[in-house]
Amino acid sequence: MEERIKILIIDDDIDLGRLLVNCLRKENYQPIYAENGIIGLEKMKKSKFHLIILDIMLPEVDGFSVIRKIREVSNIPVIMLTAKSEEGDKVRGLKL
Repeated sequence: MEERIKILIIDDDIDLGRLLVNCLRKENYQPIYAENGIIGLEKMKKSKFHLIILDIMLPEVDGFSVIRKIREVSNIPVIMLTAKSEEGDKVRGLKL
């Protein structure tokens, strides 16, 4: 049996998280949802993922801090979701 691609979704917007999970399941991916960065980092310790979809504007620990922690242990691809429109934020995210 072929292993499905595991995708970690870290986003505090539960409705968006559900939508992403449902869409990815329909495409035969294995999505795992975390409602904040702390939970997302814990899930990363317990399982190997092929991709992370990460919201930048998270409560408690923002997405920039989460990606810094991810980069300490992994070069996993990260797709960043953000409502931020400032160029400096985009450049900062791409550098991370």
